[in-house]
Amino acid sequence: MWASFLEKHFEPKGKNEIFKDGKKYSAALYLKKFLTEEVQKFLKEEGGGKTEIEVVDINFAFNNHTVINLLKDRGAAIIACEFDIVKKLEKEILDLVQNDHANLTRPVTAFITFNKDEGTNKILDASKLFKSSKDR
Repeated sequence: MWASFLEKHFEPKGKNEIFKDGKKYSAALYLKKFLTEEVQKFLKEEGGGKTEIEVVDINFAFNNHTVINLLKDRGAAIIACEFDIVKKLEKEILDLVQNDHANLTRPVTAFITFNKDEGTNKILDASKLFKSSKDR
């Protein structure tokens, strides 16, 4: 899904669509819209389900633990006034961010909040939605 978002919906260098509320189109907004539509479609297909279930919030987690650990080490070196170590760690951090930016900024987990508990339960029951949505 991430590759599809980048390929089909993401414009680099700040050219992404801006919504009426001033928010830029982002992976979270894309996923929020996609999941809300899919849940509502699923509920209609199942017949009788309420369709006012929507995603209200999405927070991503990233595979950036290496950078976080380097930043912690850098902070400890600053506290200890070990500035030669600080310089070494800053170079490591910069190299890592420059050379592995795509992997560091790719979400690996999404924490999704629905407006109703029913939404969470329905989406868990409807895992077939996600098996067929890999190309979106």
